[in-house]
Amino acid sequence: MPFWPWLVVLCLRMLARLPLSWLHRVGAIGGRAVFSWSRKMRERLLQNVRGAGIAGDKEEDVVRFARACAVELGKGVLEILPLWFGRAADMMARIRLDSSWDAVQPLLAAGNGVMFLTPHLGGFEVAGQFLAYHMIVTIMYRRPRIAWLDPVLRYGRAQGRAQITTADTRGVRALLKALKRGEAIGLLPDQVPAQGHGILVDFFGRPAYTTTLIGKLQQATGAAIVVMCTRRLPDAAGFELTFHPISKPLPVDDAEAARALNAFQEGIIRRCPEQYLWSYNRFKAPNEVPPQVESS
Repeated sequence: MPFWPWLVVLCLRMLARLPLSWLHRVGAIGGRAVFSWSRKMRERLLQNVRGAGIAGDKEEDVVRFARACAVELGKGVLEILPLWFGRAADMMARIRLDSSWDAVQPLLAAGNGVMFLTPHLGGFEVAGQFLAYHMIVTIMYRRPRIAWLDPVLRYGRAQGRAQITTADTRGVRALLKALKRGEAIGLLPDQVPAQGHGILVDFFGRPAYTTTLIGKLQQATGAAIVVMCTRRLPDAAGFELTFHPISKPLPVDDAEAARALNAFQEGIIRRCPEQYLWSYNRFKAPNEVPPQVESS
């Protein structure tokens, strides 16, 4: 492995020493700049916001909302630095919990495992770190396209008691084994899966290729499902972390399970919609997938 990726880590560790308020200010400036300069990012963001109808019908409202999303995106990128590079404990101290955390404890004690799902919403990296500092958790991630970034990403996410596994067949086996041991796992439920591992169902009014893995894991283990919402608080005050168990098992049918999962996520995202990663290419699908929503 070349030395220079670790030099990158060293530089990032130095930047991570900056106060969160500074990181958020710089991130906000960067988010606005990218929105202005990157045509590809801006058009995808605007297209997704329009398609979701989350900002209303007026174009000026759509653009205003999209700019706010870009600001939150910039904040989210830079707040990763203290999480991954030396100040995770300080970031954990900034988390505000409510009684929903107490409701998670019986699910963990039941022994069937718990699937914690974190959409690309707010400080979703904060949520993953929170779990890793409170329990053994196996977290699935997708390898970045740039190979040298992989050790950096693994270094950052392998905090606390996190067990990192890749988004492939080997990773699925690791998740299944963890649940059968009664442990927790962490997944991004709105990440576009590989061809053959998802189904097209509605998400904010548009067909989105949605994973079927979560339903299959629940059927195999009886694990509970908890969706996490990490809302970024104003003025770098911290993060509000809430837990939302899905009380009923997902349907056995793949399409129905995916629809139920997306509908639940929509409700969570509407709590702070400007903090959702609308710039993510959520509505892409593998070329082999027909461009229509599965029927009921």
